[in-house]
Amino acid sequence: MKIYETELPGTGVRYTLQFGDGGALVVLLHNDGDRELFWRASADDDADRLFRVDEDDARKLSDIVEGTYFHPVEEGLAAVFEDARIRWVHVAPEAPVAGRTVGEVSIRSRTGVTVLGIRRGDETRTEVDAGTAIEPDDVLICVGSEDAHDRLRDLLVGGS
Repeated sequence: MKIYETELPGTGVRYTLQFGDGGALVVLLHNDGDRELFWRASADDDADRLFRVDEDDARKLSDIVEGTYFHPVEEGLAAVFEDARIRWVHVAPEAPVAGRTVGEVSIRSRTGVTVLGIRRGDETRTEVDAGTAIEPDDVLICVGSEDAHDRLRDLLVGGS
């Protein structure tokens, strides 16, 4: 497999994964973080749009392809955390939570997600409390159910 990367000014980056049989998977990574996937059966064919995913769903898809996505076995504490998922969630510069504290945003009470840590640049802070600031381009390390993560995603893009 050969992989080609092409900058698309104003749009993002296009990755083309060229397979030995002539087929190609094209991943368009938009500047807003969404990804579109296309399939081209041969170099002469037009690409067919497969689907569009956001950052969280792309991470799930990546976990499946990598073989690391699993469903916990219901034994002991595993049943308690059966619906819990840990996600690394990017805070876009324009997110309404950027520049506010965890307590001001009320992440846990509004979404059901608990912030376990914050990755800022090369540093990871694991002592997060209500006074911890959320900065643009932080990566929040969060645990919660799929529904809670959906509510967090809505909070990050929508309302403050």
